[in-house]
Amino acid sequence: MNHYDVLGVRPGASPHEIELAYRSRRGQYRPDKYANADADTLQWATDKMQEVNAAYAALSNPDNPKSAASSPPTHNDPPPPRATEARSARASLQEFSHARLAPYAGFSRSYFAPRIPVKKLSAARGNYAADLRMVCKTGPSLA
Repeated sequence: MNHYDVLGVRPGASPHEIELAYRSRRGQYRPDKYANADADTLQWATDKMQEVNAAYAALSNPDNPKSAASSPPTHNDPPPPRATEARSARASLQEFSHARLAPYAGFSRSYFAPRIPVKKLSAARGNYAADLRMVCKTGPSLA
């Protein structure tokens, strides 16, 4: 994982953003916060805090921007996806969506109705669209 991922910031983040992210992560992974937890949890928090400190040290060092841009990959990093894997995943997603949406093939449009309180909707309709009809859950009605 690179330093930007550890702190949860984008690669072009400003020093102020890096500082804020560091403070947030520092509070999140403080080992003394997990003092009453089991040994594994305490070790996990300590390891995460060390990663956060190392990432902040690298990213906040203005003298060495090259080391801030990248860090050596760790054994936890997944290998980069291959083009064929991405294509097969895309194809399987398309097959899945076609299979799941097949019963609805006759519908050409989808409408999504937000849940707006009737009083608020009536007031807005009166101000902006007095000539529109209101549609209820059970079907259209003339308002």
